Amino acid sequence: MTLAATDFQFATDTLVAAISEHTRCVRREAEHQEILKVRETEVIGDVTGANEAQRKANLRAALANEHQDLYAAEQETRIARRDLDIAQARLDCLRYQLRLLENAGWGRE
Repeated sequence: MTLAATDFQFATDTLVAAISEHTRCVRREAEHQEILKVRETEVIGDVTGANEAQRKANLRAALANEHQDLYAAEQETRIARRDLDIAQARLDCLRYQLRLLENAGWGRE
């Protein structure tokens, strides 16, 4: 088994990219949550219904696009988190392999 510096560099670069993407997705999700809250306050006075459940349903229907956008952003965040976890696991795996090789006497003079 051989490990090269390029293996670690690639894994580190991948992890950095995954962190950046996850951060971007979290920000985008927060923006969509804020948009939904603002839009909700804008339309809540115009929502009608015979009871609370009906008013909630009508409010959700009025904000369907905002809910869809938020759901898409949440999905992207979940995927980015998965990719971040995988990138971290790959780098950790390389580190553990290096430790095993060091403990087995590899690289000793």
